[in-house]
Amino acid sequence: MEKLVTDQHVNFLLGGYDTSLVEAQEVVPDQYRIPYVEGGGAASEIFKRGYKYVFGTLASIYNMGKFTLGFVSAQQTAGKLPKPLTIALVWENTDHGKDYETAVLEEAQTHPDLFRIVLNQAFQLNGSDFSPLLQQVKASGAQAFLSDAHLPDFITMHRQYLQLGLYHQFVTYGGRGPDQKGRQALGPGADYLIAAVWWTPALKDPASQLFTEKYMRQYHQIPDWFQALSYDTARVLLQAIREAKGLDGPAVRDVLAKLVMRNSLLPGGIIRFAPDGQIIAPYVMVQNTPSNTVRIVWPQKLPEARDPTLPMPRMQ
Repeated sequence: MEKLVTDQHVNFLLGGYDTSLVEAQEVVPDQYRIPYVEGGGAASEIFKRGYKYVFGTLASIYNMGKFTLGFVSAQQTAGKLPKPLTIALVWENTDHGKDYETAVLEEAQTHPDLFRIVLNQAFQLNGSDFSPLLQQVKASGAQAFLSDAHLPDFITMHRQYLQLGLYHQFVTYGGRGPDQKGRQALGPGADYLIAAVWWTPALKDPASQLFTEKYMRQYHQIPDWFQALSYDTARVLLQAIREAKGLDGPAVRDVLAKLVMRNSLLPGGIIRFAPDGQIIAPYVMVQNTPSNTVRIVWPQKLPEARDPTLPMPRMQ
């Protein structure tokens, strides 16, 4: 990244994917006073280091964990899941995974009548054999399985989960499950998984539907959240440049800090940033349904929300 600044003399930095990469890169924008708008790093640790030129369009993984257990609590109230729900929790050994673990443990400590953690185990990123970990999950006797994983690990882990014949009343891989690569790799085995996502083509607002239609017409496939977030991330930076009326880095940074972008694809339709640079935005919970479809299942206030299928059917 530094070479883009020193050799290519770029005015702004756009993009980024994966928490660990964004963490390694974020010193550069402040050093050279060049705004960096990223839509791929969601760990809250990215935004705890005091940098002023980094802005992220993904709500935190910590909030994802909180939101997920809020959904679970609503299903317990509806009689779809037991109280307390015993949980096997596994998470990638990164700041991304630690965010998720922290949120789930806090909820379990605050609501012992609702959640009981019977397994809490980290795993290494980019694994090839999760069988020993999944045997621990099986031995725990948990009613729910919560995993925070990036896409390749989700595919590998869930394939082995199915091969081992595991079953839980509720299964989530954090933000994974509806991804097209995952559904192609896992087929019906991914049906009924539940995920907390930043965006979904199941949203029926005009901006989301128009984006989905144009994307499918251009690329002949269903968009995932990361394509939508990439689009909005670019729009945020371009709007800030327009409002700053120039290419001065500090001026654009000041606009970003106060920006309110309307007609966003994200739930609620608005992008704005907290003082630390991370977006203030909600999640939606979705559930995979057969034939590569997905439905929104929470919050129920959304007009397109439908009741989830819980307990989950046994997957093949």
